[in-house]
Amino acid sequence: MACIVWIRRSLRVNDNTSLIEASNEFDEIIPLYIIDKNILKKTENEKRIRFWYRALKDLKRQLMDNGADLLIKTGDPLQILKKQVDKKELEKIFFNRDYSHYAKKRDQKVRNKLDIPIKEFKDIVLSEKKEILNSNDKPYQAFSYYYKKWLDKNKRKPKKVSSFKTPNIENSSLPRLKQLENIEKTEKEIEIWKPTRKEGLTRLNEFMDKIGEYKEKGEYPNKGFTSKISPYLKFGKISIREAYWKAEEQKNTEKTEGVTEWQRQLAWRDFYFQILHNHPEIRKRAFKEKYSKIEWNKKEKWKSFKNAKTGYPVIDAGIRQLKNQGWIHNRLRMLITSFAAKDLYLDWKKLHKFYKKHFIDAEIASMLGGIQWCYSIGPSSQPYFRVFNPIKQSKKYDPKGKYIKRWLSELKDVPTDYIHEPHKTPKKIQSQIDLDIGKDYPQPIVDHKPRIKKAKKMYSRFN
Repeated sequence: MACIVWIRRSLRVNDNTSLIEASNEFDEIIPLYIIDKNILKKTENEKRIRFWYRALKDLKRQLMDNGADLLIKTGDPLQILKKQVDKKELEKIFFNRDYSHYAKKRDQKVRNKLDIPIKEFKDIVLSEKKEILNSNDKPYQAFSYYYKKWLDKNKRKPKKVSSFKTPNIENSSLPRLKQLENIEKTEKEIEIWKPTRKEGLTRLNEFMDKIGEYKEKGEYPNKGFTSKISPYLKFGKISIREAYWKAEEQKNTEKTEGVTEWQRQLAWRDFYFQILHNHPEIRKRAFKEKYSKIEWNKKEKWKSFKNAKTGYPVIDAGIRQLKNQGWIHNRLRMLITSFAAKDLYLDWKKLHKFYKKHFIDAEIASMLGGIQWCYSIGPSSQPYFRVFNPIKQSKKYDPKGKYIKRWLSELKDVPTDYIHEPHKTPKKIQSQIDLDIGKDYPQPIVDHKPRIKKAKKMYSRFN
């Protein structure tokens, strides 16, 4: 007798919890991946589709290298699983839990409709659902208290899968997808993502060499002191446990401060996952319900924002990098989101859709959590009266404007004294460097100080 391991997000063999547990019980396993058209048709992000598709190819290679194989089907998960159960002698189905609204509904339907034992496991987080509770047995809503307990929570170490074989399955190569055909023809930007497990582990290991400087230099977008493993966690090319324990190995050395700060970011990730699980309503409304009555602006300034024409170079550079590479540094994510909230008053739900369309690592829990944090409407969010000043932030984290000039080529010759506020560049210098502010690069679309003053009044009405 055999079992099915229904692989969804964890596109790897080693430290894949459901695969580990299945291999401890069964010698014959059918690893099954279902290309869910319900998800695919809602995904506008071409870069993310391409990353996922190549990551899936890599998983099939991993399994074949281990003497197994991957059965790939396209369609409705329940119907495909039902057919597999009906035509094969199967004892169990194994899978790793997911926490999105769609995934929870899908999995509940499978549990209700299939007459076969199903075993599911925690895998994509270190602590899930209601594992970390307060004294009243309620999930924490404040990160600081959650984090203290998260630190003390046991975290299992990565494990390897026991050897198994895949019984004869029909030939199942990856289907060609129309979305990918268009990408292959039109994509011109430099390929910076290699969606393989090998690449994910390489990035993780290389980051460990410099993790000691993460606390000091990790906030600077142009210094390269971040891991850039978020897409590899999103698609499970490496596990959250591999990331945590690889960092833990660097503790009690001169790298301890950097390790602690980086692991704290992993705790924020877990925190937002449990918030989404316990409060699914945050997909559509503010976690702090009193701010749900704020009337955000859906149209004004939106075009300038999404087209990177705000007149604030650090904001525009970040938007350009995001649209080109599908990723930006966390400091820029916070700065751009705060600017959208408190300088432009953009609707946060519309911003969430924009991010989903462009981030390769678009993790709904972290993305919603991060957006609501910057908008001061989420759990443990910054107070509404604390505001990022885009010019001061730009001068602090990109003092010479190297990051700005990399992404805004029209400003490449602007002197450092004016790079953060190019609209103040004297006409004489503009003429010398062949730059016309207002034509080649826009004037600021808003004045920061009065806009912030107005934003504070807007929030204070609901306090």
